[in-house]
Amino acid sequence: MPKLKFKSFQTFKKKFLLIFCVLFGHSNIVSSCMGYVSCGRCGTQMGDTLAGSYRNSKAVFVGHNCDICKANYKKLTWKDKLFCPDPFKEVL
Repeated sequence: MPKLKFKSFQTFKKKFLLIFCVLFGHSNIVSSCMGYVSCGRCGTQMGDTLAGSYRNSKAVFVGHNCDICKANYKKLTWKDKLFCPDPFKEVL
């Protein structure tokens, strides 16, 4: 089995999170910028709300502190929460 070589810890972390999302699926904790929705764990773009190609009633948006996101967060499983940022922490 060949050894994997990484230039830095950040490269290793990014690859690890991508592999985790491939095995267990993208998280319902998502981030949004300019209408594009990305996985909160690995950062992969999952869709965009401008064209209406992303609809997820279970989504918890990073940086939101609304009642809907809080209710959805309680319903998430460990697969959604593992290695994800705290969605209710204020984003600058």
